[in-house]
Amino acid sequence: MLIEKLEAIENKYEELARLLTEQAVFSDFTQYQKYSKEQAEIAGPVKKFREYKKTLSDIKESEEILKSEGDNDLKELAESELPRFLPLTFSGCTLNTQRADAGRWRP
Repeated sequence: MLIEKLEAIENKYEELARLLTEQAVFSDFTQYQKYSKEQAEIAGPVKKFREYKKTLSDIKESEEILKSEGDNDLKELAESELPRFLPLTFSGCTLNTQRADAGRWRP
């Protein structure tokens, strides 16, 4: 459930980035300012979520290397990398899911 909310926030961020490149929005200062502010409000959490997803991908890759029949040196490297991934946190961010503006991050 939390991951779905984070994905929705990331999608909103990407949609805002797209809107900010449109000529109609760029020409309308009020609209541009609104979208810029909205995007800035979620930029930090989106960055952390992307780091989280990258970390999960790195963990999966290391685990696959450990399960493989390949190079022992590579396995040792993968094994030494795994502890650096823990703990996985969104330090400094909380997601407000109880209010009408749920989905907005608060540092």
